[in-house]
Amino acid sequence: FAETQEERMWLQKNDVLLNTLGSGTIGRSGIYKGNERLLTDGHLFVFRSNECYLPDLMYYYLCANEEKIINSANGSTNQKFLSLSAFSTFPIPVPPIAEQQRIVDRIEYLFAKLDEAKEKAQSVLDSFETRKAAILHKAFTGELTAKWRAEQGETMDSWKQMSVESLC
Repeated sequence: FAETQEERMWLQKNDVLLNTLGSGTIGRSGIYKGNERLLTDGHLFVFRSNECYLPDLMYYYLCANEEKIINSANGSTNQKFLSLSAFSTFPIPVPPIAEQQRIVDRIEYLFAKLDEAKEKAQSVLDSFETRKAAILHKAFTGELTAKWRAEQGETMDSWKQMSVESLC
């Protein structure tokens, strides 16, 4: 049966959403994963799969083309608006469903690897200040050059304690 205009405005699970209004958020997209009944407004394009295109692939396509979408919007710099007529001419590649699924699987695999790399990089960044402080502590307690002093026959006795006032 054909959906009425009112029925089409209720979100369904896996609907792909594209924001069509606003300078900072126009072109942003997402996938509705909820089960609650939510009503859309006129500022969203809703892409509902007709079984020839996977929702995840449509979402990734929109993400990959966000800049083009933004550039096709009309209006002032303060309030841009993406019209249906401007967007309806966007060419969208349509591989066979099996290939779409392979593409989505590969994207998600690579994104998972990126997330893992980001997590590791963040861990290194988080420990940076601690490591830096430890190196500085070792430098000024003699621990950093202890091996060199031992090889040279030097001791910490050659180190002096002086006041800041006497140094500068």
